[in-house]
Amino acid sequence: NLQILNNQIIGGYTNIRITGSAADANSGLVLDGNIMSEALAYGVVVMEATAPVLNFNSVTMRTTGGFASQRNTGMLVQNVEGGFTFTRNRVLNAGSTGVYLNGINRSSSIRGVVANNMIGGGFQNPTRADGLVFNAASHLDVWYNSVNLDNGLVRGMALEISGASSRELNILNNNLAYTATGNGHALYN
Repeated sequence: NLQILNNQIIGGYTNIRITGSAADANSGLVLDGNIMSEALAYGVVVMEATAPVLNFNSVTMRTTGGFASQRNTGMLVQNVEGGFTFTRNRVLNAGSTGVYLNGINRSSSIRGVVANNMIGGGFQNPTRADGLVFNAASHLDVWYNSVNLDNGLVRGMALEISGASSRELNILNNNLAYTATGNGHALYN
């Protein structure tokens, strides 16, 4: 069990990185009430976990650093089973991706929740940016999120569902906006 609560974390390549393994997934992981800023590549990375809770965290990505800051990701959660709680988080100034959820509940049918998150404003990548991405993510209730994709002149999506294995998603009462000037979508599947 690991709880990271109410911290202020500034700088580095990644503000918080928690990595388990397929054989030894993290369980009892709680990230709650943390304020993170100025990371170069990732605000939060959680990989290989069982039923993690990410709640009420704030991530503001670095806006200097040229190409690196244009490609950064606010929050990456990958290979999570057994339910998942991702609520009341905020991501600002992401480079190319606000929140990327990959490999969520691929073998578990325990529902998770992605709700009441604010993603966007200040996207930095001038050619491609994505707000909230579900890739190979299943059995999730996606409710009351606000995503504003305000950059990405060539391509961008406020909410993207990719991968044929993304299924059993209940998407309800979200505010999805593509406000950039390019060829983008508020919701793309």
